[in-house]
Amino acid sequence: AAYSALCKAAGIECRVVDGTVAGETHSGNIIKIEGNYFHVDASAYYSLGAEHSFLQGDEQMKEKYVWDTTKYPVCSGEVTYSDIITNVF
Repeated sequence: AAYSALCKAAGIECRVVDGTVAGETHSGNIIKIEGNYFHVDASAYYSLGAEHSFLQGDEQMKEKYVWDTTKYPVCSGEVTYSDIITNVF
């Protein structure tokens, strides 16, 4: 919820996604950037690293996460966290 609030304050469309990881209840986010949707799991930053927890597509997230895909937009954008870092720095 905190990440969602920060995104909204910055003008980024963001939704909280409820689901599970390893059978445990878990929430993440879906954000919209330049017309494309991406998953973000800010809580996984320390355990997985930014390149595996930010700007992920559905296929990448399905490896560990389960959520009701009928309730949320499809995340299939082609931008990656590495692309963003390369362009910024």
